[in-house]
Amino acid sequence: MIIDMHVHCGIAEPFYMPNSMVEEMIEKYNIDHVILSDIRACENTQELTPVPEDIALPQNQVFRETIAFARKHPGKIYVMPWIKPTTDGVDDEFISIIENNKDVVKGLKLHAHNSMLRSDSPLLEPYYELAAKYSLPVLIHTGGIEEASAIYVYNAAKSHPDVNFIMGHLGLGTNNIEAIDLVSKLPNLYGDTAWVPIQSVLYFIEKCGDDRLLFGSDSPIDGLDTYVQNGKGEPSLYLQYFNDLKELISEESYDKIMYKNSARLFNI
Repeated sequence: MIIDMHVHCGIAEPFYMPNSMVEEMIEKYNIDHVILSDIRACENTQELTPVPEDIALPQNQVFRETIAFARKHPGKIYVMPWIKPTTDGVDDEFISIIENNKDVVKGLKLHAHNSMLRSDSPLLEPYYELAAKYSLPVLIHTGGIEEASAIYVYNAAKSHPDVNFIMGHLGLGTNNIEAIDLVSKLPNLYGDTAWVPIQSVLYFIEKCGDDRLLFGSDSPIDGLDTYVQNGKGEPSLYLQYFNDLKELISEESYDKIMYKNSARLFNI
């Protein structure tokens, strides 16, 4: 079984990930469950300038539309809304969407890089209150800019022991050591494997055990075959997850990373 808890959909320059691509990806690669965030809720462009008002979409609209897509695939696709804390925030409608879709909504997603916002910002308190109330883990992108540093996720997790936080990428573009060392310090901190080399997985298990690492991929960010090749056509590191990793760790540890930990954390 495979649960990919870090999957995207949406079309936002330069990314092209229509819903149909997600459906095809799931079928082609026999993914049992995915947790989906829609990039159309991004607050800034790739150049970290505000998304123009004429094309920016409201947080709640994207949330509703992502749920509608997930409901076409019951028990297969779940939702982790991409939040917009600097432009939209929490309102009654956002709360109502969660309240009325508890079976589908499995967490909250903050792209700290795209939003250029520290994970310990006061702007996030209303979201963290909801996360605690509804037992929703919070996935946070780490890496790329100062605001997306792993230390700020650690700060947020330390201040909110009743919320589970996931360091997406474990510090993208780094050797992952700082992020993993921080995860080891708090029981409510997790990591995911999106663009994380398997050497870092071995270090994670050594430092943190095998209960708090979750398989996630960012797929289909590099296209339908993200699991097999990157955007340059080179072999994807995920091939090592499907092949090499199972020879390097115990069967139980492998199963925990690939699906059991996510099944437990997200109640799937």
